[in-house]
Amino acid sequence: MSNPNIPPQPQQPVAPPQYAQGAPYNTPGIPPTGTVPLNQPYYGCSFTEAFLRFWKKYAVFKGRASRSEFWWFMLANLIITFILGSIANSIDQLSFLPGLWGLATVVPVIALGVRRLHDTNRSGWWLFGYYVLVFATFIAGIAAVISAIGSLYNYNRNCSIAMYGSGAMLDGIMPRDMSSCVSSDTVAKISFVLMICVLILIVLEIMYIVFMATGPKPEGARFDENPRFPQTPAPTYMPPANAAPTYGTADYSMPAAPTAP
Repeated sequence: MSNPNIPPQPQQPVAPPQYAQGAPYNTPGIPPTGTVPLNQPYYGCSFTEAFLRFWKKYAVFKGRASRSEFWWFMLANLIITFILGSIANSIDQLSFLPGLWGLATVVPVIALGVRRLHDTNRSGWWLFGYYVLVFATFIAGIAAVISAIGSLYNYNRNCSIAMYGSGAMLDGIMPRDMSSCVSSDTVAKISFVLMICVLILIVLEIMYIVFMATGPKPEGARFDENPRFPQTPAPTYMPPANAAPTYGTADYSMPAAPTAP
């Protein structure tokens, strides 16, 4: 039971959680002083190092990735895709190269995006939601195109796609007459759906760029492979053991008399 005569002791404020950044090599804004481990973000990463770390961490979804790691590889990916596309357009036998490159990089690109979100203290599930929305938008656009084709065939039984064979024309309809096969209301609805799909894709791409360009946050260390949790808060204030007794607790009794020899 507490003594009512003892005044309350002042308590030191508890410090907010501090996330350790570790060695100087992974401190934002400070050039690395040594080799940066793969399980740490490389702030100030070079173009070559970013490309190598991308392949070394092929399917690593833990940890973090700095902005330089992410955007340097995005630039390399754009250059390589352009070169492979040019080769495919020039040589028909090598037309598979762009698709092969895209298939080889789909998993590490997703993993790199997840690590970049971790560096901004965001969960990788944000990227999953982004891909789900992109996929759903593409499906809606394809459905609108299919609906347009269906309307072309079903609106008027006399309308069909003109086909030419041996110089002959089937059903007696020219391609320039197909515009009259679809009602204006149908065209307006399909155009509106396609326009909405395009706008959604543009918004999603802008959000993707903004999230990936966000600066690092020290709280993102919780996503590391071996996360360093917040430091232990400072202990509350306790009076020292040899401190002067407070009022009402002193013992004023006389010392015991010495025993006679």
